[in-house]
Amino acid sequence: MNDRLIGILIAIMLSAIAFIIRKERAINLLDKIDKKPSHREKIMEELVTIYRKINISEFPDLFDLVMKIPDNQQLNKYIILRKFQINENKLLIFTKCVDNDIKVSKFGIKSDMMVVYQFNFVIKQNHQKAQYEFYSDLFENLNTKNLRSDFKDELLKYLKTAQLLTLNF
Repeated sequence: MNDRLIGILIAIMLSAIAFIIRKERAINLLDKIDKKPSHREKIMEELVTIYRKINISEFPDLFDLVMKIPDNQQLNKYIILRKFQINENKLLIFTKCVDNDIKVSKFGIKSDMMVVYQFNFVIKQNHQKAQYEFYSDLFENLNTKNLRSDFKDELLKYLKTAQLLTLNF
């Protein structure tokens, strides 16, 4: 029984430490970008994995709509921290994602933990294919892959809702 309790406490402490480290990294990254905008290009170079595509015809004004979303706006599990239109073909988005995950301790004890992830995305216009392509960095596991893939769906759902609200007023 004591080993089980110790295992649970260790899992909680490790998750808390990991959360603090991730939060500090996110804050430091956004501070760097605010102080040195050229750092945005370096970040975009790391976002090489394509997660989703949509036809430009579905949202011809996607970049304008995304840029109107307020910073710190929540989209279900995601919070849009900041966004930058790099040029007419690239939009960089910094997000935070809060998700539940099952952690297994060294002692085999499973616990449901709230995990906060920092995901960065670049949306590129591919004019030859008439598509927007959503890129992010490589995933660590199936859960983070799915969370990155789901971002596009949450973003488009939010934009469609915002457009409907605008039309009704």
